Amino acid sequence: MGSNSVGQLGDGTRTDRKCSGAGVSGVAVMAAGGAHSLYVKTDGTLWATGFNGYGQLGYGATADRRTPVQVAMA
Repeated sequence: MGSNSVGQLGDGTRTDRKCSGAGVSGVAVMAAGGAHSLYVKTDGTLWATGFNGYGQLGYGATADRRTPVQVAMA
């Protein structure tokens, strides 16, 4: 957990957290950057949340996401 200034924790807020809250469920693997997070769920789907000013979340837009958005995998 940690900084959540652009919603990178995926809990729908911009509140920094010291411990896990009601974030994303069913996560098999997670990777986090300074301002975004990526999740692979147990069903194999890919999800992203946080800063997206350059489209780095990969969902086809540039709006930041406070809650995870599913990313289409080719």
